[in-house]
Amino acid sequence: MTTLINYYIPSEIKQQLDNSKKIVMEADQDRIFIITGREGSGKSWLAMQLAAYLDNTFCLDDVCFDSDSFGKRIKRVNKLKAIVFDEAFTGLSSKGALSKENKKLIKILIECRQRNLFLFIVLPSIFILDRYITLFRSHSLFNTAISRKDFKNRYYKVYNYQNKHKLYILGQKYMSYAKPKIWKKYRFYGKLPSSISKEGYQKKKTDSFKEKEVQETPELTRMTGFRNIAIYEWKKVSGMTNKELSNYYKSRGYDLSESYIAKIIQKVRKEYKI
Repeated sequence: MTTLINYYIPSEIKQQLDNSKKIVMEADQDRIFIITGREGSGKSWLAMQLAAYLDNTFCLDDVCFDSDSFGKRIKRVNKLKAIVFDEAFTGLSSKGALSKENKKLIKILIECRQRNLFLFIVLPSIFILDRYITLFRSHSLFNTAISRKDFKNRYYKVYNYQNKHKLYILGQKYMSYAKPKIWKKYRFYGKLPSSISKEGYQKKKTDSFKEKEVQETPELTRMTGFRNIAIYEWKKVSGMTNKELSNYYKSRGYDLSESYIAKIIQKVRKEYKI
C-alpha cells in the first residue's frame, strides 16, 4: 500500500481510513466520502491522496470528471477499488441542470451499494448535493481551506456522519460551514500519488472539460444533435477515420479530439440504432 504514498497523511486520518477499509471488507459495505472546498484549496489533490491510501492500484483511470464516466468506471472495476468523481457539477449553473445531475448521481450510488468501493465526490460545496447523498448515503466530509496567513498552507477539517448531518441542517439556508464548530485541522501538501503525474492529470481534466456538453436548454440540445448527425454523416460519406476527421476539423478552427469524435459517433449510433 505504501508504494503510492509519497506524501504526509496524519496518523489519526490513517486510522480512520483503515477502519473504513475494515468495515467495507468485513461488513459488505461501501464508503462514500465528500470532499469540498473553494477553487484552489487542493480538494482534488486531497481526494486522490486519500484514495491512493485506500487502494494501492489507484491510477488516473480512476479519476472521472463527469457522472457518465463515473458510473461506467464503477461497473468495470473490482471490489475494494477507490474512484474519484472530480469537479462534480462543474459548469452546471441552473437549478434544472443541478437537479438532473443529482438524479443521475443518486441512481449510480443506489446501484453500486454492494460493489464494496471507496468513492470520493469532489465539489465546491456540500450544499449543492442532494439531501439523500449528503445526509444518508455519504459517510464523512472533508472540507479543505487555505490558510489566511500563508496561502501556500492548506488544511482540512473532517466531519463525521453525525457532524455532517448537523452541518447540512444548520448551514443549508445560508450555505455556511460555521456550525457545528470543528476545531481540529489537518495539514496536507500539494503532492499526487506516485501513479499519477501532474501533467497527465491536468491533460485529462482539460480534455474532459473541453468535451463536456452543457445541455441546459432545448435549443442547445437540438443544435448539438444536428452537429452530431452532421459529423456522423460526413464520416460516412468521406470514409475518414476519427483521427483524420479530428485533423480535418482542427485545420478549420474546430478543436475536436479523436476521442471526442468517437464519442459522437457512438452516441449517434446508439440514439438512432444505426
